[in-house]
Amino acid sequence: MQLEHFGDPDLPNVRMMSDVVDDKYKAMIAFMATHGLVGRSLALPPGVPKKLVNPLWTAFDKRLNDPAYKAKSKKRGLRVISSTGQQIQKVANDGIKNADPKVVAQAAKIIFGK
Repeated sequence: MQLEHFGDPDLPNVRMMSDVVDDKYKAMIAFMATHGLVGRSLALPPGVPKKLVNPLWTAFDKRLNDPAYKAKSKKRGLRVISSTGQQIQKVANDGIKNADPKVVAQAAKIIFGK
């Protein structure tokens, strides 16, 4: 099972966890999947001038789609799943917005057994 927001193109026959869980777990799965995508991205502190965000997104997008970068990553055993800065921003915003205390507690129980 894949626990991500975007399916890995190298794993076309591996189902997304969000497609197989009961509806009562979908919010928790979406919350947990945020970690994988956001964990591979960049973060800026509050108050960064908006004029800097688009150039950073552009640079990030170029890096993720650069064939040399992908080749080096593959050689090191790392997977690169292309996304964009804007996609990651949306996932991060949705993750924060949907971080209902009940969903967070449900995820903590699954992850930590508490």
